[in-house]
Amino acid sequence: KRRLRCLRHALRRVDQRTTKHVLKWDAKVSRKKGHLRKTLKQSLLKETRNIRLNSIEEIEQITQIEKYEEITCRSYIT
Repeated sequence: KRRLRCLRHALRRVDQRTTKHVLKWDAKVSRKKGHLRKTLKQSLLKETRNIRLNSIEEIEQITQIEKYEEITCRSYIT
């Protein structure tokens, strides 16, 4: 649950931010001995498959919808 909150925060950021690039980056270089084989993207996708989200793009769409709903709710309150 905590990682998903962090993921939503990272996806709401501007496209030029490093955290957003890391989530969309596809590592094709083999790693040296002793380095982790999993990337942040792989571990997050494994966790999000439990809630039936299969790609970063699907998660990004949901965060954009939540952001829009949050903005419209604020405008009605004030």
